[in-house]
Amino acid sequence: MSVSILNVGVGQLGTATTPPGIIFAGSTTKATIVKGIVLTNRGSTVETVNIYLKPGSGGPLSLSSPTYLISPKDLRLLPNTQFIIDTEITLATGSSAGATYPDQLLGSTTTASTVDLVLNGMQRDL
Repeated sequence: MSVSILNVGVGQLGTATTPPGIIFAGSTTKATIVKGIVLTNRGSTVETVNIYLKPGSGGPLSLSSPTYLISPKDLRLLPNTQFIIDTEITLATGSSAGATYPDQLLGSTTTASTVDLVLNGMQRDL
């Protein structure tokens, strides 16, 4: 089994919704470790950011599965600044009613398409 070291996800955060938007959905065929998340506010106003982990056992659209905050609550990201979550996050795969669902990382911000994100990590085939 080979290990790939890569950017497991890149993109921009959307606005706050319930539940927050998916910024990375784990895999049912690969084990994934996110080594760090880089958040960059390219805008001219303060952005409020929240990043969550959602376990996969309830399925990707299930609201019954809880989310867990992994960033500081309501992180205030000043204009033209960056915040790095330098914590390893292991993403697992759960199952429910015969189907498997991977863990997900969710996120939201005040203004859509203003906060860039890069998720660095590694993956290995299961």
